[in-house]
Amino acid sequence: MPKLYYDKNRHPLYRSDYPIIHDNDMPRELQGPREGAIPREQIIPKETVYSLDEFNERVKAVPKKEPKESRLKKLFLRPLISLIILGTAFAASYGLDPFGSDFLNKTYTVMTDAIAQVTENPSETSDTQKPVPADTAADTENQAVTSQEEATDLEPSDEDADVFPTLGNLNPDFAGDYAWSGDGSEEYVRFLGSGESSYTYLVKGSAWDTYDPSGKLAASVAGAAYDRGTNTLTLNGFYAGALDVNLMGNGFTINLVGDNRIDNISIWGAMYGGSVTFTGDGSLTVSNGILLNCEGSESCMIVKRGVTLDLYGQPPIIIGDSTMKETLYLSKSLKVTGGTLTLSDENEFDGKKMYTYQFLDDSGKESDHIKIEPKE
Repeated sequence: MPKLYYDKNRHPLYRSDYPIIHDNDMPRELQGPREGAIPREQIIPKETVYSLDEFNERVKAVPKKEPKESRLKKLFLRPLISLIILGTAFAASYGLDPFGSDFLNKTYTVMTDAIAQVTENPSETSDTQKPVPADTAADTENQAVTSQEEATDLEPSDEDADVFPTLGNLNPDFAGDYAWSGDGSEEYVRFLGSGESSYTYLVKGSAWDTYDPSGKLAASVAGAAYDRGTNTLTLNGFYAGALDVNLMGNGFTINLVGDNRIDNISIWGAMYGGSVTFTGDGSLTVSNGILLNCEGSESCMIVKRGVTLDLYGQPPIIIGDSTMKETLYLSKSLKVTGGTLTLSDENEFDGKKMYTYQFLDDSGKESDHIKIEPKE
């Protein structure tokens, strides 16, 4: 075990892993000449050897010098800061503000509010919470209000949780690839007014120039307009005796604005795509039901937030011959009254299974009135 040597003439603390041997400790025959020599102890003081515990005690006994900076803080800075704090507090109690800009009043208000909050709700206050300057607190409050307003504008908290299917064949069959006649494309969106004998077309495939030459093609009609870019039919206070849709693809959308009424709706898929999606914040009343005849296509009905559908008929909705096992998708923000969608038929065509659904009431009979509307 190496020893610790304290030698004030060499080094304050010297640790050697090797023994120190002086001439006086050597055998006499190995010592140098002694005649006339000055005794060694008068030239080099002897090293005093201490144990580790003794040395530690001596180190502890040496007084530590306090840094000048620390003495300055104690003697001058701390008393000065204390006097400033006491002076400002005294001034604030009399409504005076020596710093200007209403600094003391704001700080006092924020601190008293924070103390009151801690007193009232101690469990909700953590050790990391600190009083916030009034300007910062006001900015934070304004940001919170703005964020809340933005959230209200965006709003669809339930919509974010809605799950709708991903479908193919979204666009209309403008090319006529799925036309049955071979005389051109067969897609259309057409109306038949009450008491009228000829259709008005908003979309008219070339084959219908041959099959329905009397049908008129219009860019829009009162209360109805079709947007080819988005494959959307917008109804705004519209009334018609019938709405027929054919081969318009699974992306076909009816956007409802205001109150609308149609006697009956028929949508055909023709082994391509005959889905319909209802959007908007308007309503649609159908007096003689909606027929979604998928004709062996992967088609369904989708109803999104804000929509109201008031459907009558026997049945009020029938979704027939779809290759999808689930054919009605509703936003979670909506509710259905009047019946339950039930599988009524299952068959197979060209190697594909097809399913037909309709609404039944609580007694198991066909419903005659279904209402889909936002939850209260």
